[in-house]
Amino acid sequence: MKSTIIIASAIIAAAIGGSSVLLSYSTAQAEANRLNAFFSFLERAANQKDSSGETQLQALSSGVVRSISKGFESGFNRPSDKDKKKLDEYLEDISALPLSDVQLVADGNTSEKVIGLVTNNTQKPISDIKLNVIYRNQDGGLIDVASSFTSIDGNLLPGKQFGFAIDRRYGNSSDSDSDLAAKKAASVDVSIASLRTSL
Repeated sequence: MKSTIIIASAIIAAAIGGSSVLLSYSTAQAEANRLNAFFSFLERAANQKDSSGETQLQALSSGVVRSISKGFESGFNRPSDKDKKKLDEYLEDISALPLSDVQLVADGNTSEKVIGLVTNNTQKPISDIKLNVIYRNQDGGLIDVASSFTSIDGNLLPGKQFGFAIDRRYGNSSDSDSDLAAKKAASVDVSIASLRTSL
């Protein structure tokens, strides 16, 4: 009885193993058939031309290139007339805010201050004025830069002036006099970098 069970088990194991091999072979054969069909399609796409003289592969690649080009173009659209008008108004507002009485003054042995006035010659209240400062040495060479928002409490109304002060620390008390002198600015250039209007 035991030998019959062992023989039956061996037959079942051989059947399972054989069907696995056949299944693996048929799966591999199906995959090979699919690959052959795909390569045949590619060969036809690369060789057969349509009425315009293009192959399917050329038409596909042209379509992809057109699609990518349109995507890039849409990301870099030219500004609309409305956007251009807003930019022109913004630049006009900046040019209508002259800076005057700009001075560079010492503020101790290791720091200095840029002071001056901003006048609002626009017809709008202005706030959040950001100033850029370029610090130069005796030869006109660049030694430092800074950006600072003015601390206007509320808005700078049309026709009004506002005084600003921008501090710059250029050394420490432990620095030598020659190091401090080399770091000290001889002149400054101040300009308005940005602003906010309230109309």
